[in-house]
Amino acid sequence: MRFRVRYAQRVFVAAILCGAMAGGQAFAAEAATPDNSKNTARPCWHKAPMLSIMTGFIYQPGMHYTIQQWMENLGNEFNADQWVKDFKEVGADHVIFYDKWIDGLVFHDTKTTGFKTKRDFVRELAAACQRGGLPLVLYFNAVSDGNPEFNQWSLLDKQGRPIVFSRQWPTRYQTLHSPFRQKCLEQVRELLSNYGPIHGIWHDIFRERLNTTSQWTADGYQKMFGEPFGKASGARLAEFNARTLAGYLDEVEAIRREQRQEHCLFTANGSGSAFLAGGAWTDQVGTRLQYLFNEGHSFIKNETLARMAWALPKPLDINLLLNKSWFTPLNDVPPGPAYSDEQAIAATAIAVCQGAGVTLALTPGHDGRFGADLQRAKAVGAWFRNIQPWLANAQPAADVAIVNTNDAARYRSIFTKVGDACVLHVIDAAVPASNYQPASVEISLAAQQLGDRNQATLAGSDKALTLSEKDGRLSFVVQPNPVATVVFKGRK
Repeated sequence: MRFRVRYAQRVFVAAILCGAMAGGQAFAAEAATPDNSKNTARPCWHKAPMLSIMTGFIYQPGMHYTIQQWMENLGNEFNADQWVKDFKEVGADHVIFYDKWIDGLVFHDTKTTGFKTKRDFVRELAAACQRGGLPLVLYFNAVSDGNPEFNQWSLLDKQGRPIVFSRQWPTRYQTLHSPFRQKCLEQVRELLSNYGPIHGIWHDIFRERLNTTSQWTADGYQKMFGEPFGKASGARLAEFNARTLAGYLDEVEAIRREQRQEHCLFTANGSGSAFLAGGAWTDQVGTRLQYLFNEGHSFIKNETLARMAWALPKPLDINLLLNKSWFTPLNDVPPGPAYSDEQAIAATAIAVCQGAGVTLALTPGHDGRFGADLQRAKAVGAWFRNIQPWLANAQPAADVAIVNTNDAARYRSIFTKVGDACVLHVIDAAVPASNYQPASVEISLAAQQLGDRNQATLAGSDKALTLSEKDGRLSFVVQPNPVATVVFKGRK
């Protein structure tokens, strides 16, 4: 069976988007106006594709034990310096730590609420990151906050019921038009004032809920547009959401500048796909983010999301949860692994080989120690280090790679140019959970596309592949395990 895998350039999409944004009409005077001169002046340390770690402690709602019981002795074996050491062994460029999940529980010593951990986990990890030279980004919720102390401001739907994340996770939503906004900004100020260099704020569930009877929301809309909230059109609501978030980000930016957090970048979950959609969100919110993020968590989703990377004007990261659960249990055994080493490598490869970074999410046990997920992350890191020279500054190249095998549909091929070299990544998309047996496959490429690059080696090896030419195509055999990266160069 002959199966063609196409890989076409998509950079033109970014140019179209930028042109559309540049030609858009300016908002009214009260709208938040992007100040791109400030954003471009800020140094951006994020250079995709890279590996990073996301981790921390999250309580699972609806358990037979309360969150107060769960907090007792939480992280009693937590060793921040060991975490940093392990993450650097992975090859992580930075770590993202959960300061405040959607339940509103705060993991730093905040003065805004009593709903916080007894131990200041952020302080310990921030100090260890500074000692170990590992940039720290803080996961933070600015809208979804189930803190029971803030229930007086939480949103109700049109039937008078609390608006929650889901029936399974019934944490409440807030609005940035209520006094909650000030509480949220005070928490951000604490993080950017008291913990040394912070390299970013990662916003989750970053959007207003507009199916509400909240007077705070209605008053905010009335002030912004001079018309009743109940008469808002869909387009107006989208603009209202975007301008609300943009105004909040401007206040966070002011705090960042005041505290001289020169390396602190902003991103938001779902922002990669939202940016490509264009419109008010892209103009108002996307312009205020320094890099973009989407959740993937599987080979297929990572493959689809990563196709945006070279089309976006900003770096894109994609999440991959290595455990079967986000939630730290009451016992010290972490949740089991979701993938084998080979599956994790393949799911990472399909993203980084298309220009996206990958954030490996790890879940510790109650005592603060990791399980097989950490070793899995280190296996991914070892593979990544081997081919990283052929990922940095890679540009997509249009070509057709033909995979000659009976099950060719299981393989993906990504063709790029890196400097004077051409690089072909062949990835096994159907790695089983156990007993993986890599197979040899024959690949052919157009000889004209390669030009005088008539010497092929596997990345990380000096061993030359045997090439044969017929009818204008070069053929060779590789064995993806689960990835084979072939580098074509000219003979010296």
